[in-house]
Amino acid sequence: MTRMKTAAKTGRGARVAAIKPGSAASEAGLEGGDIVLGINGSPIADIIDYRFLETDTHLELEVMKKDGELWVIDIDKDYDEDIGIEFESVTFDGIKTCRNRCIFCFIDQLPGGLRESLYVKDDDYRLSFLYGNFITLTNMAHADLERIARMKLSPLYISVHATLPEIRARLLGNRNAGRVMDQIGWLAGSGIEMHIQVVLCPGLNDGRVLDTTISDLAGFWPRVKSIGVVPVGLTRYRDGLHPLRPVTKLEAQAVVDQIEGWAAEFRRRFGYSFCFAADEFYLMAGREVPDASAYEDFPQLENGIGLIRLFRDELDKLRGLQAPTRARGGRGQGRISRSISVVTGILAQDIIKEAASFVEESLPGLSLRVYPVRNRFFGDTISVAGLVTGRDVIETLSAQGAPTTGGIAIPSVMLKAGENVFLDGMSTGDIEAALHGPVHVIEPTPGALFKLACEIMGERVSDARSGRPELDPATAGHGERRVKIGGEYAGCSDSGKTQCGEIYAIQ
Repeated sequence: MTRMKTAAKTGRGARVAAIKPGSAASEAGLEGGDIVLGINGSPIADIIDYRFLETDTHLELEVMKKDGELWVIDIDKDYDEDIGIEFESVTFDGIKTCRNRCIFCFIDQLPGGLRESLYVKDDDYRLSFLYGNFITLTNMAHADLERIARMKLSPLYISVHATLPEIRARLLGNRNAGRVMDQIGWLAGSGIEMHIQVVLCPGLNDGRVLDTTISDLAGFWPRVKSIGVVPVGLTRYRDGLHPLRPVTKLEAQAVVDQIEGWAAEFRRRFGYSFCFAADEFYLMAGREVPDASAYEDFPQLENGIGLIRLFRDELDKLRGLQAPTRARGGRGQGRISRSISVVTGILAQDIIKEAASFVEESLPGLSLRVYPVRNRFFGDTISVAGLVTGRDVIETLSAQGAPTTGGIAIPSVMLKAGENVFLDGMSTGDIEAALHGPVHVIEPTPGALFKLACEIMGERVSDARSGRPELDPATAGHGERRVKIGGEYAGCSDSGKTQCGEIYAIQ
């Protein structure tokens, strides 16, 4: 039943993006552009409120139509039935933004002229619960904490960086940041599970300070479930900012030793590793990443922790499924019929080349060459694939005369989520036009590369593996995480679990 009355337009409420055909909302006459003001007499601030209220069997929706007319709609439905409304945003009252002035903030290191959404400094506990974004808790009112406890918004992902109050306040540029242990204690006491992030800034929160941070947070086990330690990311756009330097190889080795020492102790105490070092530390240190068992259930995967291990394990699984054809004298030996140029970042080029070599050997007639792209846009200190720009891809492949007969393989993490656009605004179409070859966007996994190569060579994946079952690249392993910059996921960036866009992607 629908009741109507005229009312002035208002901006409050949740703006509808689309209505699912055949749904209860569609039958009730809702459409894109309408605004849902409340359900059963309660206002809705975000998708969390909406999902909670939507479970009832009887709904009374107050809706502002596009023409300003106010509808009150009664819907009877099954318990927990989706009525078919898709909203423009998951937060209906705006995004809670960051109040800090972190000395390592990646957004402050961006050049001008990029997409506006890249400059949004979100620090919203709702996005932490929904998507795993890291938050600092510095903009939290007690009412926010009470809502988290009441609605059991768990787990949360929290950027701590240091537990010593004066050091955390300095790192975050916020004198109120030193209260974090009290806040974590309150959340733990309310049954909320937390995963912690520490961005390591050499000389500030490493060494003994890091030991203190780990020891303090371990006191909240098992509510504090994991700690991920990642290196600070620094671009060339730091004029006027706090002087920081990147982690050195010796420092990376020390961090790996320190974290592995703590992890061994926690496995004895908790039966769980608890703290983990980012893959970048292992690559910078020249160390092999630990076995999969050391990563437990991979709680910090989207923080760039454990990706290399999963990549290697998937590659080993592929090797077990398919022996290289050339090594056993397969057909077409020595004749190159297709060439694929694979684009990646500088940091993990060796493991990408290892995967490419295996795929090439498995498919006679295929030439598969990896092109690590130097990051001229952000500077040489940025070496992850997710922050590579379209212009740098074009410059690298053009300068090296990369062949494009089979196309150019670009990892999906270089592109904005859901769109084929790089951080600098260039599209995959621009790459194709400049390099005169087709672009293939793939997940950064060995299975995805193998599958692409088989498709280009005109072979079914099962045929290429002597009839053995296909390894699905979507489920066999994990690719590079998307690192978050501002209000979007821009490839390495337009992600999940980062605070203010710090970077931790690997491949």
